[in-house]
Parts: sequence; structure tokens; C-alpha cells
Amino acid sequence: NACPPLRNLAIRPPCLSGGQCRHACVNLCRTIATRLQYGMAVLYPDALSPALGAGHYREHEMLRLLADALPANWRVYHSVKTSQLHEGSQRYGELDAVAVAPGGHVAVLEIKAGDVDLSEDGAFKQYGTVRKSLVHQAQLQGLIGRLRDAQLGAVRIAHFLLLPDFRVTQGSVGYPRERIIDASQLDELGTLLAEATRHAPLAAEQVERLFAFLSNRF
Repeated sequence: NACPPLRNLAIRPPCLSGGQCRHACVNLCRTIATRLQYGMAVLYPDALSPALGAGHYREHEMLRLLADALPANWRVYHSVKTSQLHEGSQRYGELDAVAVAPGGHVAVLEIKAGDVDLSEDGAFKQYGTVRKSLVHQAQLQGLIGRLRDAQLGAVRIAHFLLLPDFRVTQGSVGYPRERIIDASQLDELGTLLAEATRHAPLAAEQVERLFAFLSNRF
């Protein structure tokens, strides 16, 4: 099909001919069309910390992909620090990405590069001799509790594993397939998050308080 956004580019990808999209460029065309029409989501904070390794670099790529895949009325918070009390002890954590829809509902994404192990017990990744769970339920429950304490209990949360280098054939008892975005679904990222956060919108005042909450503004 004809692709007007690409046809009007001053510098055109080598895979295009006569303003037509070849199969490999369909998703590029869609991305550019979305950005021209709706802009793109803004990362908060807008600066990414220096990548310390391949996994970290891949996480940065996924954050930029998130911003590209979502329109300008979304916000993507990354490296969100969390803190909660557990049995009298302070526990700290970090959420890879929190995408906030225009209506104030959120998608929390845990981004894990490379191969993973999916079993009936859940999702795991091997780090040398250490096998670590990819699903940080304590952090997620802590976020839900903190939102409730901040009078933001109406915020709905969709929790996803984003696995950019791994293809999943089916989910497990420990983690459902519909909450995994794998390498074959990266082009659908924006659509999947929009569908997961499609709930009755919150009041504008609540959405602003949510922004302040995620930015650690008091």
C-alpha cells in the first residue's frame, strides 16, 4: 500500500521504491505515521543513565521503543525507585517502566533481555549460578499499597513482562501468556498497552496527583 509519511521523507530508507512500502517496512511506516499524527510519549526523566552492559543497553532500546509506540498524551516513567516496609524493615526496589495512559491507568513493565526460563513456577533468568525470578510481586504489591495510601486506589494496574529477545509459545500457571510481550510482539507494543489500560478515565485532578506520585514530588 502507498505510504504517504515515507513518501514525503527527504531521506528515504533503501527498501522503498516509488513511494510503496515493502513488507519489511510496513511497521516502520505505521510508526512514522503515528508520530506525525500524534507525536510520541515523553520519557520521565528524559535522560537515560549510561548503559553499563548489554542488558542495560537493551533496556534503553525498549524504553525508546515504548516512547515511539505511544502517542504524546502518554507518559513513560522509567527506573522508578520504590520503597516499602516489610516486617519492620525498609525494602527498596526499582520498576523498569511505568506507562501512564491518558485516562490515568498504568502498565508496569519488567524488561528482561536475553533468554528466560518459563516454568509452572513462573518466569526466571539465570545469572551465572543464580536463578532469579523475573516477577517482583512484592514490588508490585508495594506500589498498589502506596497508591492506595495516596488516595489513588482507583488507578488500575496492568503488569507485563517485556522479553525483547525471547519468543513465548504459551504462558504458565505462574505467569499468563497475555501478560507477556515477547520478541514477536514488539510492533504491537502500543496497541497492547492501550488495550490493557482501557478503563473509565480518572478525574484530571487524580491524574495530576498520579504524575506527582510517580515523579516523587510532594
